[in-house]
Amino acid sequence: DDFTAECTADDFVFAFQRLVDPALGSVRAKEYYCIRNAEKINTGVIADRTQIGVEATGKYELRITLNEPRTDLKELLAAAPAMPCSRAFWEHTEGQYGLVGNCVGSNGGFYVNRWHYDKWTKNGNFIELKRNPKNSAIFGTAPRSITYLIGADAHGSFTAGDTDVYRTSDPDEIFMLTGKYSERIYSSSVWGVVFNAGGVFAEPDLRIALGGHVASGFTDDIYTSASCIVPEGASVGDTDYRKAAGYPEALPYTETELSERGERAMRELPDGALSGMKLLIPEGTALRQYAGSFIQRWQKSFGINCTVSELPYPDYLSALQSGAFDAALVRIGGSNAQSYLSAFASSSALNYGGADSRKLDDIITCALTAEDDKSAARYCLEAEQFILDNGYFAPLCFGREYVFSGRGTERIGYDPASGIYIFDEALKK
Repeated sequence: DDFTAECTADDFVFAFQRLVDPALGSVRAKEYYCIRNAEKINTGVIADRTQIGVEATGKYELRITLNEPRTDLKELLAAAPAMPCSRAFWEHTEGQYGLVGNCVGSNGGFYVNRWHYDKWTKNGNFIELKRNPKNSAIFGTAPRSITYLIGADAHGSFTAGDTDVYRTSDPDEIFMLTGKYSERIYSSSVWGVVFNAGGVFAEPDLRIALGGHVASGFTDDIYTSASCIVPEGASVGDTDYRKAAGYPEALPYTETELSERGERAMRELPDGALSGMKLLIPEGTALRQYAGSFIQRWQKSFGINCTVSELPYPDYLSALQSGAFDAALVRIGGSNAQSYLSAFASSSALNYGGADSRKLDDIITCALTAEDDKSAARYCLEAEQFILDNGYFAPLCFGREYVFSGRGTERIGYDPASGIYIFDEALKK
């Protein structure tokens, strides 16, 4: 609020100088090595950042000199690292540029008013934007959509008739509401087991052998048994993923073959390598009883005495992120098929099991950059098959959300990927 400056070509020059400054360690600087001297500056060969091939030839004119042609130059220049940065504002933020709400500059129709982040909560993080009075009249800005966040007592508000729609995965609430209100059921996530590939589970044979027992005999009223990663209803672009790609092939192993595979892998391990093995699960999950079931199958088939370590969510998440676990029950969600599978990319913060495969990374990249939905779906299926074939994820079940509509309401839409209700065609009698 207390800083105002005109955006000029000099702001773009400074942005590129910052991008390649080795002291700042930008992970995306390499993407711009096509610009003259960018690589030499970023690697310390040239100390003077002003030697980069970006110069202001006028107040609003910029010249960029390349080492070599790049067909994707327009895309690079439209990406976040190439956005302008005011040197005066950078210095004004005293090292907090872009990290907190009052250190984010904007020349658009809105500006960042508040930025709240708490790594221990899933739903309490938000960025609050306010209309920029200097530019909103010029741009004629308006929000594309409005999302209403219902308060903590959403269940009580719904049953009292104060709200017209309610979603839940809680078995007790589902039991109380079923039959009294119209309902729709959506698959919204997948639960499964990941093994820490950085330790004794480095070889796929042991992961595959134990993983093959995870979903065996699973039945539940709220969750549905899973044999793949991406749930029904997920999309690639505007296309239904399953309709376009089909399903991955099941692993071709009988229970006897899984046992033999696991025993061979265990013979290669040092004595006692699996003693004291623990399965990490989040506290309060309704799936604890099923964890106990496949742990019993591990004991019966392989003689592995595994115990359950049930931790409060902050401690559970910390253990996942630090790799301090043998195996863990995890939930994966996403807005489309690519986002489910990207969790297994070697660079993903959600890659808790430590999947590290150049081939898988390449397939996921192809799925994310495919020219059309059909190609993206084909690459997604290839990635999904690779993850399962290598034991990077052992599916247990799909989580389901029940969406209840109030009496007298019709045609309230719901997008399970984003969790947003759609009222465009809603009717209320």
